[in-house]
Amino acid sequence: AVQVRHWLSASGNQDTIRLGAVVTEREEVADPMSGQFAILPYLGLDAIEPGTGEILAARTAAEQTIRSRSRVFREGDVLYGRLRAYLNKVVYIDSRIPLGTCSGEFYVLRADTAMVHPRFLQWLLLSDEMVAYVKLRLAGATHPRLALEDLLEYRVVLPPLERQLQAIRVLDEAAALRQQLRSTLVSLP
Repeated sequence: AVQVRHWLSASGNQDTIRLGAVVTEREEVADPMSGQFAILPYLGLDAIEPGTGEILAARTAAEQTIRSRSRVFREGDVLYGRLRAYLNKVVYIDSRIPLGTCSGEFYVLRADTAMVHPRFLQWLLLSDEMVAYVKLRLAGATHPRLALEDLLEYRVVLPPLERQLQAIRVLDEAAALRQQLRSTLVSLP
């Protein structure tokens, strides 16, 4: 990630932009036990691996007997865990789970794709810089949460989309290697 950050900064674009200028919150909610949502995936914070954005388990709302109204996510959205945000639970929703519901402890973010690729947005939100920013802005002693306003005030460097796509390829290759190494470790005696 450090090498990619250096590589991106070499693009010459050092201007920052408020995250809120390129991201909006999806405010769609649903009863996860009604209709199609009962059989669609439901993601709680426990379903996301900290720091990697990997979905550990996607079970239906019915399997988990979720009763409270939940946020709806769609393909291309980025889920950002606001409860204990320093745990860095950020996931990009791709075609593997194109529609579902999630805990209200996530912000469901939609990227302005003319400015930022959603996968690149995920990597930005997973960065060490973002975690450091978040740690200074959490509110609440027992259940610290990041306010949406604070999230949207975060400033990022956005290279051109072509450069973002190049970075995504590099970061995705690193993530695939991490998965491969994890599998190898699990298979060792």
